[in-house]
Amino acid sequence: ILDIGGTIKTKKILTNHIINKESIFENLNPDKKNKPDIVAYGEKTKFKNNALDVVTVIEVLQYVNEIKPILQEAKRIVKKKGLVIATFPFLYPELDDYVDRNRLTFKQINLILREIFNKVKVHNCGGILGTIGMMIQLRSLKINNKFYSRLLNLFSYILCYTDFKFNNFNKKNIFTNGYIVILKK
Repeated sequence: ILDIGGTIKTKKILTNHIINKESIFENLNPDKKNKPDIVAYGEKTKFKNNALDVVTVIEVLQYVNEIKPILQEAKRIVKKKGLVIATFPFLYPELDDYVDRNRLTFKQINLILREIFNKVKVHNCGGILGTIGMMIQLRSLKINNKFYSRLLNLFSYILCYTDFKFNNFNKKNIFTNGYIVILKK
């Protein structure tokens, strides 16, 4: 498994909670301060064609100048029956330390990815309740009063849980936090 744009933090989370302990997991990032296993850009890796079972590109594509070269490289290095998993945030706050360059809609994601991959499956990461819940949660972090902050946080969790319980993540939503995309050659 290769995580393009990954950091030591994401590696710890994925290997401790999601990825099988026997799997070989490496992250690739051009920024040494993120402590990647491989210091390189995602547009051109040293992996051979069809070398990897899974390539992930999690919360990266909104920061790059060109999306297609990274996805084309992911397609090149993943095995024929392998998976490329990518995420695209939509209604989500900007980070202070990076500049957002791309916020893509459902249609834009499909148009770009269908030029590169044969099989594209786009999943929503939440509907209107989850989006509102996430915004409330982010706001609760900026409130100095612990009682109100916890109350907002609880309300946020209720909205997000309700959204998760009743949302159809396989269809296009009017409101979404973003998208998780499963790609195959």
